[in-house]
Parts: sequence; C-alpha cells; structure tokens
Amino acid sequence: MSNSVGHSTNIDLYEAAAYSVNTYFVQLERDTGLCNVTNMAKKAGVQLANGKDIVKEYQYIPSFTLGTAEVTPLSMATAYATFAARGNHCDPVILKSVVNRDGKSLTVPSAGCKRVVSQSVADGVNSVLQGVMNGTGAPATIPGGYPQAGKTGTTDSNEAVWFAGYTPQAAGVAVIAADKTNSRYRGREYKSIKGLYLSTGQYLQGSGGGDAGQIYRTAMASVLRNKPKTSFTDPSNTIVNGKQVSVPDTSGMSFDEAKAALTKAGFGTSTSRVYSDYPEGTFLGAYPSSGTVSMGTTIELRISAGPAPEPKPTATKKPSATKKPSQRGGSGGSTGGR
Repeated sequence: MSNSVGHSTNIDLYEAAAYSVNTYFVQLERDTGLCNVTNMAKKAGVQLANGKDIVKEYQYIPSFTLGTAEVTPLSMATAYATFAARGNHCDPVILKSVVNRDGKSLTVPSAGCKRVVSQSVADGVNSVLQGVMNGTGAPATIPGGYPQAGKTGTTDSNEAVWFAGYTPQAAGVAVIAADKTNSRYRGREYKSIKGLYLSTGQYLQGSGGGDAGQIYRTAMASVLRNKPKTSFTDPSNTIVNGKQVSVPDTSGMSFDEAKAALTKAGFGTSTSRVYSDYPEGTFLGAYPSSGTVSMGTTIELRISAGPAPEPKPTATKKPSATKKPSQRGGSGGSTGGR
C-alpha cells in the first residue's frame, strides 16, 4: 500500500482527507475497529454491488476503504446524502408522486428516514470533506460559489475513478470504470482507464477529481441552478479538537509501566530516541508529561540514544600558490605587444 500524493509526515484528518493519504486511513481503521467502520458504512447506506452484507464481507479487510469493495454508485450517493442531512439517513425513492388513471393520488413508498449519526459528528465529517475541495477534489468544484464537500477515489491501476460530493441540498456520485468484460482487457492483469480517449475527445488522466469529477460538477451545477447557497453548520470545538483530558503522571515509572498507564488512559504512544547525557537505552520520560491534551493524542516516550557524537573535523584548504607577475608586459601574463 502506498500514497500517490507523497504525503508521509505527521498529518491530521483534514490533510489526510484532502490529499487521499491511504496509510492514514488504514491506521484510523485499526484504531477505531473495522467492525465499527463497516457497520457505520452500512448504516449510512453503502451497499455492495453483489448484494451481500458489507459487514460480513469486509469487517476483517483493512483495504475496505481503499476501493477493494465494489459498491453501487446510488448507495454511495445515499451515504453522502446522510451527511448532507446532518446524520439523517433516507432510502432513495425515485418517485415524487403516483396518480392512477382516475386521477387519484397513490401513496409513494416511504424513504424510512432515521438518524444514524449525531448532528455534531456529521458536522465534523462535513467540515473535513469541505477541505477536500481545496485538495484532490478541486477539479470537481461546482461553479457558482456553493458551499460543498466531497471525496475522490481511485482504485489500484486506475481501474475505476470516483467522485462523491454534496452540498447541504443535494448529493451526487460519478464513476468511470473499466468494463471487465470488454475484449480490450481480455488476458490483461491490469485494466486501467488511464490514458484513454472518450468519444467526446476527453482524455482520461486516471483521477477521481479530474475525470469522474467533471461529470459530477456538470450534473450538480444543473441540479443547483437557481438554488440558494446554503452553508454547512460549523462543528463544535470539541468535535474539531477532541475532548480535553489530563495526561497521567508517569514520573518515576519504567518504560513499560509508563506505556501501560498511558494506554489504559486511552492514549496512543510512540517511541523516539534522543541524544542525552544518560546511558543509551535509559527511559527519559513522556512528552508531553503533564497538562491537558485531546483525548486519543499520541504521547511520545523518549529513550536515550546516548551522548551526541562529536562533530567530524572539517579539512581546511591551503591557499593556492600564485605566480609572481612577469616583469615584461605588465601583470597579466601577456605582453600585449603587436
């Protein structure tokens, strides 16, 4: 697994979403639990194309969020609409009204709307996905200055590219994928759409925002024409920065004791080696060691790498010898005569 955009530093959820950092989301799945991830997808409306239960099929597969699950575009639009509606999920209904031959109105099937995510959490998701429109989703931006959010998706070998997006009023999904039954791909291990030209002359670059996003932005611009530019609700400080909790005091503890105490308190830990005057391998303590931080913050456990090595001496160049100027013709080495 790799990242196509080159991000590999310590980053937060906003940056990871904006630039589709795969490694970030696999670790996030690990920390939250894959069963929770697949259950949330199911509640939001995501459905597999083969009709099987998404939880049973993918609760043990970390690449679930990276495009290995073949899902229906309509179910993805439904899932994103759930967040547009601040956590209310409604089944898609294609009928607005039904009238029989006698002019009598018949009952339209219910959408079965129900809350599956709290408003505050949905507001946080919307805030994160709005940032995508300044990253990989920028090419899919709906013209007209609408507040909008979305997410790009590109499967391995560019076999399929997606863009899913929404405003507070409407959600949509566009996908371009290789037809696996087409003779073009017969016998090929990789079925990429990258580099193809469509009948319209459009060149496929193999990106969610640049390819599928163009279908999305055109369709959504039509849907939103003459509609008000409704804003998203800003998330609370607790949602953005997390609940603030105190860091346990680990002074006087060994490395194993400190790690166990921090883990029990709900913190993640990382280990770093730093130069110090203490012997190599000595546990120096935790950082931060006190105060309040966001719940779930990773606390750094520092171990001595021993004293810093002495800097290597640098060789100094001796000045080069200069020739004594010629007594004839001046100092340039040339007489300058004719």
